Amino acid sequence: MTFIINISSNLIISRFNKRLQGKTKSFNKLAIPQVIKDNKNLLKKIALVVIFGLVLNVLIDFFFAFIITITLVGLIIALRIFAPFKLEEYKTLVYFSMLTILLAWVLSTWFDLYDSMLMCIAFAGFFLILKIMNAKNQQRVVFSIISIAASISLISLIIIIYYIVSKGYPAITWEFLTQSPKDSGREGGIFPAIIGTLWLTVGAIIYAVPIGIAAGIYLSDYAKDGPITKFIRTGIDNLNGTPSIVFGLFGLAVFVLYLDMGISMIAGQLTLALMILPTIIRTTEEAVKSIPQSFREGSLALGSTRWQSISKIILPASMPGITTGIILGMGRSAGETAPILFTSVVFKQKNLPRFVIQPVMALTYHLFVLATSIPDSETQAAGTALVLLILVVILYGAAIYIRNNYQKKMNW
Repeated sequence: MTFIINISSNLIISRFNKRLQGKTKSFNKLAIPQVIKDNKNLLKKIALVVIFGLVLNVLIDFFFAFIITITLVGLIIALRIFAPFKLEEYKTLVYFSMLTILLAWVLSTWFDLYDSMLMCIAFAGFFLILKIMNAKNQQRVVFSIISIAASISLISLIIIIYYIVSKGYPAITWEFLTQSPKDSGREGGIFPAIIGTLWLTVGAIIYAVPIGIAAGIYLSDYAKDGPITKFIRTGIDNLNGTPSIVFGLFGLAVFVLYLDMGISMIAGQLTLALMILPTIIRTTEEAVKSIPQSFREGSLALGSTRWQSISKIILPASMPGITTGIILGMGRSAGETAPILFTSVVFKQKNLPRFVIQPVMALTYHLFVLATSIPDSETQAAGTALVLLILVVILYGAAIYIRNNYQKKMNW
């Protein structure tokens, strides 16, 4: 399911990029026999719709999937044959129709079919009204929607932070921050969990950053564009959207069992490194691509080699963007529970581990056990959540400070 969603997203993004670059193709009016005989693009679109219908047949009722597929195929053929203008003028209608049908299906899983259809009709009516408005009224409506969405997000964030701080602040004491847990976490502190979280996060960054930066540079400056490179980028994007529990099961199968590392710190670090590696690769590639081509040409014109140009000019100039990817990966690795659940963590530990082959405590797993398995531990759980929030903010702050320093050094 994740693979299908990621592939669909990549196709949509690539279509938008081609449209912005003026690479979209237009079609002339053709008769039905000529369309079927000569137009390969039309047949490809119909084939994609049929595949989409087969996927829907697995997820929903056959009759509903069949109706959706026939409707989409009919829209494509009708627009292809009878449209007197370019097909691009009708793409909005086609995409909106597909979105409405998918929305009706999603809503039908939560509400009954009648209510779902009413919601979709209301959505379609709002869209049509928005299209016939003048530009000034459209701007007002869209700005109001954006403002409401931003306000809801901000209010939700404030409520979450207020809840964590108000519930967790009473638990924050010196003993809570410096002692080991006692009485199944109801008493004592979380010091081993704090240190374990730092070790897991730092270890994951140490393993992932060199490989991620090297892979990003290779894809941007060395690899030639082609089917293999496109396949690699698609695979990286799919891994970037893979649920963390999948990485946890992979770490259990490979590091814990196959390589016989057992439940250990290094198994968790490697699993987290694999999880954040796609993010670092993609951000590095985009950061390196964003550097003007004149930088490369000027460096090569002065007699530098390709590697000297990359290491001395391109890499320092793209470091703010690369640091952004590292920040995202660091925050994700510090806040994940599933990848370390099967690979590296224990709930209670009196002493800090001395070797990477020993298990560790982690704030996320400690919070998970307190919230789900230990009664009368709400205050300790909220305190653990507050410490985790503060720790992530500190890590983010340090990384952002480093990134800003790099940006200040840039004079272009």
